[in-house]
Amino acid sequence: MQKATISILTLILLLFSALSLIFIQSTNAGIAPVENSWATKAPMQIARSYLGVASVNGKIYAIGGISVPSVLDVSHSGGLPVFTEAKIVGTNEEYDPLTNTWSTKTDMLIARAHFAIAAFENEVYCIGGTTDSTAVPVNEVYYPSNDSWTTKALLPTPEEGMQANIVNGKIYVIGGGPNYVYNPASDNWTAIASMPNAPNGTQSSCVYDNKIYVVGSPCMQIYNPENNTWTAGIQIPIAATQPIAVATSGLNAPAQIYIFEESVLAAFNPQTNSWMDAAVLPPVQTNPGSDVDRVVADHRGYGVTVLNDVIYVVGGESVTSLKSSFYTEDTAELAINQAYIPFGYGTIPPEIIVSSPLNANYSSSDVALNFSINKPVNWTGYSLDGQQNVTLTGNITISNLKNGLHSLTVYANDTYGNTGASQTITFNVGKTAIATSLTTTTVLIAAPILIVCFVAGLLIYLKKHRGSIKS
Repeated sequence: MQKATISILTLILLLFSALSLIFIQSTNAGIAPVENSWATKAPMQIARSYLGVASVNGKIYAIGGISVPSVLDVSHSGGLPVFTEAKIVGTNEEYDPLTNTWSTKTDMLIARAHFAIAAFENEVYCIGGTTDSTAVPVNEVYYPSNDSWTTKALLPTPEEGMQANIVNGKIYVIGGGPNYVYNPASDNWTAIASMPNAPNGTQSSCVYDNKIYVVGSPCMQIYNPENNTWTAGIQIPIAATQPIAVATSGLNAPAQIYIFEESVLAAFNPQTNSWMDAAVLPPVQTNPGSDVDRVVADHRGYGVTVLNDVIYVVGGESVTSLKSSFYTEDTAELAINQAYIPFGYGTIPPEIIVSSPLNANYSSSDVALNFSINKPVNWTGYSLDGQQNVTLTGNITISNLKNGLHSLTVYANDTYGNTGASQTITFNVGKTAIATSLTTTTVLIAAPILIVCFVAGLLIYLKKHRGSIKS
């Protein structure tokens, strides 16, 4: 009876252990956030609009902008107009998505708003913009690694309201006026082709498949940096008076273009030329004050960036329309920080590139296995010659390989349970590789000898053949 009780307890413990292991494995796999949804994150420390926002090394930088809007108010002072001038700041804040916190960094050298911003090689370029009501050609670079700024070659003409995009190591500044390309390696600017059919009003742009898509009303324009040409794109289904365009990369979500127009969001797939309505921005919470005749507020002037295929909307201003006869709208700067999860987020498997071994011959039985993966993963392993997977923690050397052909595939699981596989590599070890090398050398050495032997044999044959004819 005692033994039976012990056996039952043992079985229960084993079952509990197995269930615990399954639970741990399932929780380690992770659950992808709900696609096409919004999440509210920690707000900036200083509310701003028309700022620049960029992401570098897993962090987001919110730079410059307007902290106090210009206001024309005729509701006070006995009906006399009161004008408050906009306050433009050089404030620089860093956001860490892992801790959901903001920290203050070194201000811009020249405070600006409405400037172009781009992250390139772990540096942030802030180009052009306005210091008050005047456009400037300033080109400043921020180095997050040591929290410092420096100046670069000036934009050829003062510009504001344009966007900067990176293609093949160069920065393309488009919109607002003449279009230019900047080469960070040589620190110089070159003019590029103007849009033949520029969109009406303001415009925005982003990069997809190494082409720059310029979004504006009524349709897109597509710039190809490879040949400095423009083509007309598809018509935009939403009103694009102040559009903002960004693109997901295919890292964690399918590569698409997302277009914001105030609180409206739409997704565009350039491969199929198709549009899809997306979840609108969450309502902006404003302080109603003493006015009771306010209507729903618009949200504009925010900065947008993409980090690991999550789209962050930072800052901006709320515009609240009023029914009062004194003035028609009231603006308030915002510090909000909202994250959008794109369509198909968490469905993209890791991409694995094997740099060694190659599809080649190896004379040694010890072969290096070197590979790279494009995003964080929970597990990595390899299969040699179709055998069971061997877990990897990094690059290794596979030792004591037998002579002959081998096949190798590297696998990886990401945090959402997607499995990626490298291209299967076929390589040869040992005698065949050596034989190939020896054969090449032997042919090079023996070829002249074979030719001499052939010629000598031919001469002997001809001599004997002539002798038989004479006889």
